[in-house]
Amino acid sequence: MAGSNRISLEERGCVLIEAWQGAQGGTGRSYNYFDPAAGMWRQNWISPGVLIDIAGGMVGGSMALEGHIVYTAKAQRRPFRGTWTALPDGRVRQFFEEKRGDEGWQPWFEGFYEKSRVDKGE
Repeated sequence: MAGSNRISLEERGCVLIEAWQGAQGGTGRSYNYFDPAAGMWRQNWISPGVLIDIAGGMVGGSMALEGHIVYTAKAQRRPFRGTWTALPDGRVRQFFEEKRGDEGWQPWFEGFYEKSRVDKGE
């Protein structure tokens, strides 16, 4: 079973807002925008129990953002990064990793965006 996302441009196109619901019922939002002073894209991701703040730009054909994740119940903060890569079939691969001490970078989430049947005109 797949989750679902509703993506919209807000504030006269200055921010992309993603409202998502995971396959297991979790929910959250991400706010994505370009910070001209820093010259980077930023994503602030908010869901019950988790906050993510990452920034970056295009690297080798993928959008690559890096920063940190906070697990609010434990007030625990870890290094975090994500990449978005356009695939030949029209989907976009989203891949997140977190750094866990001596274990190094570990996969956190992998998902694939694709247009819904409604968006495709079906």
